[in-house]
Amino acid sequence: MKKKNISLWQWLLSVVFIIFWVWFMFYPPSQKPVPRAPVITSHNSSMTPLWVRTNYYIDSKDDAQMVALGNKLFIIGSASDKELSRLIALDARTGDTIWQYGDRNVDVLTDSVNKLFIGELGGGKVTALNPDTGAIEWATNGRIGNVTNLLVRENILYVDTVGKNYFLFDVNTGNILKTIPYVVGKAPNPDIPIWSYHHMNLQFVGNVGFFQTSTNFPMDKGDITAIDEISGNQIWNSGSFYAATRIATSPLGVFVLDSDGKLLRFGPTDGKKDQVIQFIPAPNLNNNEGWIYGYHVAVDSDNQLLFVYLGDSAQLFAFQLPPP
Repeated sequence: MKKKNISLWQWLLSVVFIIFWVWFMFYPPSQKPVPRAPVITSHNSSMTPLWVRTNYYIDSKDDAQMVALGNKLFIIGSASDKELSRLIALDARTGDTIWQYGDRNVDVLTDSVNKLFIGELGGGKVTALNPDTGAIEWATNGRIGNVTNLLVRENILYVDTVGKNYFLFDVNTGNILKTIPYVVGKAPNPDIPIWSYHHMNLQFVGNVGFFQTSTNFPMDKGDITAIDEISGNQIWNSGSFYAATRIATSPLGVFVLDSDGKLLRFGPTDGKKDQVIQFIPAPNLNNNEGWIYGYHVAVDSDNQLLFVYLGDSAQLFAFQLPPP
């Protein structure tokens, strides 16, 4: 059983590592400015929203740009298409701004039970913030390389970078617990934790990991696989479809916006799919310059709230979720 567990997770890790390096080599980040003005005045939704805001702009990125924690929604964006992005804390029930932090270097975020973690560009930095006030609890001093992903598991913050190394931090102190090189010789390092995914999306609910295989939204089809962390066995697979966002996971389900403007929910234990919301018109995902408008989903399971951002209209929606 143990051998099977290692084999499945190691296979996923190898696939992710290879996909990242192919993407990084052949599709480097564009240096062109990203148009941010809406091209669609507004979308209607089949479910009545709790509130809708049109004065926030979130960039088109594959990295995590929106999370919910403790009656707040956190976004990496701005309150004007003329301003640079930063971290903004919003009241989850009203959409009002509570506090702001940082500058355009804020790039990716995640959370734990009582902390918010952000990864920053400009040499690479990780900062832990108090989610209620935005006060810094700790920050790294050394340059670790631009941060591409953060994930918390059992009081350890796992940090992906575009540098040579992967890092494990103590969530409470910010001390580096371990530094692991990505490559040994010319091969992927088998000691890299499976949580490392380099622009892929792996999230957990308890001991179940949900692995999203494609982030080239919405050009490529991808799928979602649920895997038992302990046994390594696959629980379910969604089948391939065109996703417009990263998945957002909670005990309420696995949520994702597809390229037809449908907000889908997959049952966390059985993978049963149902359509929660239909956005009309469907998102304008492409133009002659490619996909440039960001789409993001976040879920607050404690308050049964769902948040959806549609970049082509610069609309941020909040919904009260019905029971599964």
